[in-house]
Parts: sequence; C-alpha cells; structure tokens
Amino acid sequence: MMEGAAERERRAYNDRAGLAWTGAALARAKRLPKLKTLLIPGRRAAPRPQTAQEQLAIFRQWAAVTASPARKR
Repeated sequence: MMEGAAERERRAYNDRAGLAWTGAALARAKRLPKLKTLLIPGRRAAPRPQTAQEQLAIFRQWAAVTASPARKR
C-alpha cells in the first residue's frame, strides 16, 4: 500500500510540475528549465512486449470464459 501511495504522489507531483512548466512556457519566461529536470523519475521499467504464444494463450483464456454456458443468458 505504501508503494502504491508513493507512486500516486510521484505521478501527482509530475502532473503539477508539468502544468507549472507549461504555464511558464506560455508566459514566455526568459529562462525555462527542461521539464525532465523537474520530474521525479519512476522506478518501474518499461513493460516487455508479449510474445505471440503469450497473446494466443490470453486469447484462448478469454475465449473460454466468454463461451461458457453460464455467461450465455
């Protein structure tokens, strides 16, 4: 729960920093720091792409769930 709360706060901060950066740009500030210098980097790595086999397995699971007799009403 604490990690989720920290992630939520990081995103909220980055949103506010982005808005402030945009506001300063629109106000034609003489010196504008790069937005990247204002943001707190995240800890998550980029997700890896799914393989064709993983996609097929997910599709088969989805098809099995949606084709069940209990769901056809």
